[in-house]
Amino acid sequence: MRRLQLLLVLGNWLGSLLFGWLNLLWWVAVPPITFGIFAFGMTAYTESYGRSIGFKPGRYAKQMLGPNVFLVIWNTIINSVIFACSWGASLLFRAA
Repeated sequence: MRRLQLLLVLGNWLGSLLFGWLNLLWWVAVPPITFGIFAFGMTAYTESYGRSIGFKPGRYAKQMLGPNVFLVIWNTIINSVIFACSWGASLLFRAA
């Protein structure tokens, strides 16, 4: 699981650098989608696993809504800053 998280974070950072440099604005939509799928997918998987071993359906998914939304928003902000810095650097480089 740790490797998947690392791959997700580093992949989005590298993508933000690359696509920011290439001035491809559609990339800004990719980080919230990927982090949303990861966060909410892991919550659903954990809830499903808990049910399969006998835990009653609980409030876990409801309790994870706030942290998952925070994760998606925070990582979107980080990736947007990386994207904007890369975009600006490419504009300065081309102007020089």
